[in-house]
Amino acid sequence: MINLIKQAGISEEDFNACLTNQAILDGVNWVKNRGAQEFGVGSTPTFFFDGEMKAGVLSIEEIDDILGG
Repeated sequence: MINLIKQAGISEEDFNACLTNQAILDGVNWVKNRGAQEFGVGSTPTFFFDGEMKAGVLSIEEIDDILGG
């Protein structure tokens, strides 16, 4: 995991600070709970197209079909 975050330009120190930041954790949990309660999101990824929920991994072809491509 550390190698991945370093590739993204994030230092190990910043990463660890983020993991222990209660305000960030509270914000992530708030968004997760809102998604579940208000929109029925139960997993990621979840997409909405014209108000229709599509849960799970979608291929490029599936997304293209949904968008009318």
